[in-house]
Amino acid sequence: MGGIEPSGGMCRSYAGTPGLPGSNFINALSLTTKGLMFDFLVRTANAMPPAGQGGQQPDPFLQFAPFILIILVFYFLVIRPQSKRAKEQRKLIENLKKGDEVYTSSGLRGTIQRVAETEIHLEVAPKVTIRILKQTVTELVKAGKGGGDKEEKVKEVEDKDE
Repeated sequence: MGGIEPSGGMCRSYAGTPGLPGSNFINALSLTTKGLMFDFLVRTANAMPPAGQGGQQPDPFLQFAPFILIILVFYFLVIRPQSKRAKEQRKLIENLKKGDEVYTSSGLRGTIQRVAETEIHLEVAPKVTIRILKQTVTELVKAGKGGGDKEEKVKEVEDKDE
């Protein structure tokens, strides 16, 4: 049941398993709730094989499986949708033409009057036209009739000369 054994001076816990060499303090501690936890930890530590001796090595794949799973979840929930949106945005910017009604990132809504290489001329009110970068266009509200590609190229050349 407990106490110091005459042979060897080893104390035993309440369950009859060998404990640590020691005194009556460890034996008394094993009778309390905290002692039960301490006793559990001691038995667990004694049951484990010493480092480097015996025991199976865990499979390396199983050790890295949680990390691989986290990376896959991150890819499918964050990276893939973001790259899809970026691709759609590039396609939108490439296909802008005169007459398209668009929203910009600053909240302006207007009709495209001219399309240059990196910027567009946007009519935000009657006879009020502003120049903005193409990248600021975030949404196509209504596609225009287009037309007049030759006129656009001539106007772009004239704008570059100014």
